[in-house]
Amino acid sequence: MREDGARFDTAQSPWFGSARRWATVTTLLAALLLWWLALPASQPSTGSFLGPTTAGIDGGCRCGWLQVHRPSHPELHPSPETLPAGSAAPTASRRVAPLRTPNFLVVAPTIEAARAVAKRAEECRRQQALDWLGRELPRWSQPCRIVVKLTGGPPGGLTSFGFDNSGVIDRDMSVEGALERILTSALPHEVTHTVLADHFGGPMPRWADEGAALCSECDEERRRHDQFAHRALTQGKALPLSTLFRTEDYPRDLMSFYGQGYSVSRFLIETGGKPRFLKFVGDGSSGNWDKAVQVHYGFASVRELDRAWRAWHKVVVARHAHLNPTPPDSQQNRSHEASPGRASSPSATSTR
Repeated sequence: MREDGARFDTAQSPWFGSARRWATVTTLLAALLLWWLALPASQPSTGSFLGPTTAGIDGGCRCGWLQVHRPSHPELHPSPETLPAGSAAPTASRRVAPLRTPNFLVVAPTIEAARAVAKRAEECRRQQALDWLGRELPRWSQPCRIVVKLTGGPPGGLTSFGFDNSGVIDRDMSVEGALERILTSALPHEVTHTVLADHFGGPMPRWADEGAALCSECDEERRRHDQFAHRALTQGKALPLSTLFRTEDYPRDLMSFYGQGYSVSRFLIETGGKPRFLKFVGDGSSGNWDKAVQVHYGFASVRELDRAWRAWHKVVVARHAHLNPTPPDSQQNRSHEASPGRASSPSATSTR
């Protein structure tokens, strides 16, 4: 009761209404705080966290979810990045781990996979540059994104580039398969594409690009492609080198093409080394393969080189490697995607 005898009506009191609203807000904030404090219990114990971001790649500004992790390897320097465009936000059962190194940005299902791929990518980049160019490459102005898909199948991958008059302006890579096979085959293959693209500043001839990249893979994959080349030769599917050197698009029989490209590249590399091979490809790509063959390998013509390669493969590879001339059929699918102004360098995505 008030002093004047009137009944105090709380519903009409502005102070009490305001207090009630503040109590409601305070209760909601307390509930949110308790929910937030409970989140670490469901997070991985690797020092990572999940949260929203609007930071984009290459100056973009798109929303996404990120997972940041500080690895123990001193050469790795992680930084927050968003997921690729169109990617779904991670769930509690599947979280993506972007990991930044000096030259790569790795997006993988797990922190462990991201760290392994990132470390291996930097190692391959350095080693392949030394092997092919005799020097290390300067740091890229923009990292090459690597999207990792872990599967129980064989290794595969795809690398695409953007070129302008100054050379390579961006790189994008995806690899898949069992982690061990990614590290020993798919990743060295795709990183070799990036090294060679930097050297030439534009697309290489298909046969040489794939043949050189296959030379970086594990013994098992190289033996498989030796078999593909052997089968192409014995079944009359191998292209004359004058045709192979000028082939711009991937033919229908991809495995024969990949096998022959690898075998010819291996023959030339074993004959004169990797730097000479690159000079030969560079000069031949200008339009005169016969002259390039004469200058770099001493053969009178591409036709003579063709005969020498076929004899080498038959004697050195078929006899000493004990190749099966009819290897089991393998259904292989290689994606060849290119947009205007971009060139793709795909590698095998095989299924057994």
